[in-house]
Amino acid sequence: MNLVKFLQDLSLKGVRLWIDGEKFRMEGSQEILTPELISKLKQHKTKILQLLKEQPDILQVYPLSYGQKGLRFLWELEPDSYTYNLSFAIRIYYQVNLVTWQETFEVLRKRHPMLRTTFPKLGQELIQRIHENQQLDFLQIDACGWSQDELYTKVLKAHRYPFDLETQPVMRVRWFSISAQNHVMLLTIHHIALDGWSANLIIKELPEIYQSLQTGSEISL
Repeated sequence: MNLVKFLQDLSLKGVRLWIDGEKFRMEGSQEILTPELISKLKQHKTKILQLLKEQPDILQVYPLSYGQKGLRFLWELEPDSYTYNLSFAIRIYYQVNLVTWQETFEVLRKRHPMLRTTFPKLGQELIQRIHENQQLDFLQIDACGWSQDELYTKVLKAHRYPFDLETQPVMRVRWFSISAQNHVMLLTIHHIALDGWSANLIIKELPEIYQSLQTGSEISL
């Protein structure tokens, strides 16, 4: 039995499974949590406890919305397409703290779980899985000495790089450093994780989070 698939399928059906100390707890409707199923869960209790301790986010799986299903289907048809890549390129003419900017994007992803979500299949069903500890896709690129045409070409190429919705982050940052006081920040997010309202919110939050981290003040958004 594929234990991960089995537990994720239960989670999609509304069954809640969690660890309480060293005890294994479950909660759900009687239609789903039948005596036979409860017995099966207890039979695999040790393995389930170990799995939930090692991967606490393994059960953060949810069905896709109608719109997400459409975008996921289109991606599967053309996985190398960049049609639904949404990018924000910002020119920055001052010295920045790149470590703080990376922390800024970490805070942003913590605030918006959709930005740390993948879209795999569970059997034949399309799902979304939220990750607690997904690595931030942040890359600094030395653009010193590049012409404006070369910079434009490289930024455009970075925008067009396809996403892997099944296994990789739906958000990435490419930071082009021309000099200490001249940068291009390219933030790219797949449309499956971002709509117009969310985009405006993210663009508003980014500088506020950065300033709060720089000054050590409380982030109040």
